[in-house]
Amino acid sequence: MTRPPRPTRLTLSTLYATRLPSTRARPVLRRRTRIYLAALDSLIAHLEAQGMPTGARAVRREHVESFLADERVRAACTSPADRL
Repeated sequence: MTRPPRPTRLTLSTLYATRLPSTRARPVLRRRTRIYLAALDSLIAHLEAQGMPTGARAVRREHVESFLADERVRAACTSPADRL
């Protein structure tokens, strides 16, 4: 399997896309990986909605803390696994 060309600007979306092919090859980890990728998808959506950077190296602690605070409010009674 060949890897896609490396992007010049590494974003969370490109990391997400490059992770997808390898997850299909490991059925044992499929559910866990789906949960992780759903959380990453939610993080990307939150960052874009708030006008925050989505570059992999530009995301800082305060960006993740903002996402986690939003997640706590949005899904107070469910876990990420329950939403899938």
